[in-house]
Amino acid sequence: MCRAEEFLAEREAEFDSIYSVFGAVWFTDPAVLLTLVRRALKPGGRFVYSHLPPSGECPGPHEYDMYGPDDELLPITLWCYRPYMWEEKLLASGFASASGRRLPCPPEKETIGTLLVEATA
Repeated sequence: MCRAEEFLAEREAEFDSIYSVFGAVWFTDPAVLLTLVRRALKPGGRFVYSHLPPSGECPGPHEYDMYGPDDELLPITLWCYRPYMWEEKLLASGFASASGRRLPCPPEKETIGTLLVEATA
C-alpha cells in the first residue's frame, strides 16, 4: 500500500477537496485509490488531478524503470487512461460527476500537454 492509500484509508468524509499534480493518481492502482479518495471527500467535494496525457501504450498500467537517489534503477508502474476512461472509473467509484480533458501546450512549446481530470463527490 502506498502512502496516499494509507493516509486516505484512515479518513472518511473529511476533505472539501483533494488534488494530485503528477502524483499518487499516476502511480497508484485506481481500483483502490479512487474509492479511498471518494470516501475521504465531503458531499460535493472536488477531486482534481493531472499527469501526462495517454501515450500509444494506453490504457492500463505500464512498468518503467526510474533512477533512484543513488542511481539505482527502481521499477515503477504508471496508470495511464484516456480522459473518458478516467471519467468511467471515477463514476464507478461513486463520484457524482467526472470530466477529463487534455490541455494543450502553447504553440511555441513542443510538448504533449497535460491531462486534467476533475470529479465531484
